[in-house]
Amino acid sequence: MQFETGHRLPGKLSDVAAEPLDDPIYSETQVATLYNVSVKTLQAWRVTGKGPQFLKLGKGLRAAVRYRRSDLLRYLSDCVRSSTSEHSAEAK
Repeated sequence: MQFETGHRLPGKLSDVAAEPLDDPIYSETQVATLYNVSVKTLQAWRVTGKGPQFLKLGKGLRAAVRYRRSDLLRYLSDCVRSSTSEHSAEAK
């Protein structure tokens, strides 16, 4: 947010509240739909450490899980393969 003089308001909260997110976040339901997998699959990936990185908003088992767009794109990029033998070579 800027005053008419062009000076920015101090503090990070004003920046977050005044500017749109450059890296939007998505719910696990939205990500499941985007990836064409079930929410249970996303949950299993989180338990095993597979899948895209995620955010936990809050503490405890019931804390909301969210995914940043940049993490989703990075995960998809990491999944690109040229042949089926690439996966077997990585597992060794």
